[in-house]
Amino acid sequence: MAIERPDPATYARYFQQYVDRVPDGDVLFTLTSQVESTCALVAGFGEEGALHRYAEGKWGVKEVVGPRLPSSPIWMRRRWHGVGSPGTTS
Repeated sequence: MAIERPDPATYARYFQQYVDRVPDGDVLFTLTSQVESTCALVAGFGEEGALHRYAEGKWGVKEVVGPRLPSSPIWMRRRWHGVGSPGTTS
């Protein structure tokens, strides 16, 4: 199932700058094709780098990116239960 670019009427004008950065075509394919390179990038941070916070009270890389990586228990649990899968409402 291909996911196409959203209709500009469905998001605030401010976000157009981000939507414009996404290549044309199937968004789902683009995202899945970036998983390996994203995992490699994050692995290069090491544990200390992954825990780094640029300011007190801000989230570290591990907290932002970690749950979204395919190796994380949260990601695997979400896939197992079908949360966020195409055609679901969760």
